[in-house]
Amino acid sequence: MSIYVPSQPTPPWLPRPLKESYIRAVSSELREREHLREDCHSPSTIGPSYAAEYVASIALSPENARCNRYIDVLPYDKSRVILPTGAYLNASWVKELAGGKWTVATQAPLENTVHSFLSMFLLPVTPIRSGSTSTSPPPPANRLRTIVQLTPNVEGRMAKAFPYFPKVVGEEMTWRPPRDDNSPIKVKLLDVTSPEEEGEQPSWRHSVLALSYKGTGDPPHLVRHLHFLVRLLPPPRLLRANASR
Repeated sequence: MSIYVPSQPTPPWLPRPLKESYIRAVSSELREREHLREDCHSPSTIGPSYAAEYVASIALSPENARCNRYIDVLPYDKSRVILPTGAYLNASWVKELAGGKWTVATQAPLENTVHSFLSMFLLPVTPIRSGSTSTSPPPPANRLRTIVQLTPNVEGRMAKAFPYFPKVVGEEMTWRPPRDDNSPIKVKLLDVTSPEEEGEQPSWRHSVLALSYKGTGDPPHLVRHLHFLVRLLPPPRLLRANASR
């Protein structure tokens, strides 16, 4: 049996993130940054140079405020998802720093935003193209195909996500648009699977949904829905105390 002995001593910065003093300092820095971002949500001619990066005027407009689940979780104007229907949706484009792939971060739908949420899968969408050059430009417009839900529908007697598709395979639900100039959307549950054995509490569930505009005759668009039902790790103690801000 051989034991590996590193030729160099452990870097002094490596154990630092495990220290409570370091965690507190990072938590304080994140809170300060969040305060600065919130101060920049409304457009202004004065302020720091980075203020324009955090403007959220569309999300804060009176007609859209009722579509936000939380008053302090808003999409920025420069990175929000713009639907071809013109409807507002609390959703933002996110690009990986490593790899450059694009995904969408969005709130779980409210009852009055289900149609807009599902439109994001039926209609081609693409990130806003900025004037800056990038080695990873936004992809061409396409229809999204996968939903990853990390929150339960109800947690601690509080509604976290509005259920927008049936529980029984083969059943359908229809959602009317927020405006009369769009067609209703049908959602049909095609299949449900879970990795656990029968009788065990599932940790996640995989559903296949068929989305289509009612009355158009277009073939349905298939969407995978991955719902993680069990929180594998508890939230960090220091950050959990600040999550209710």
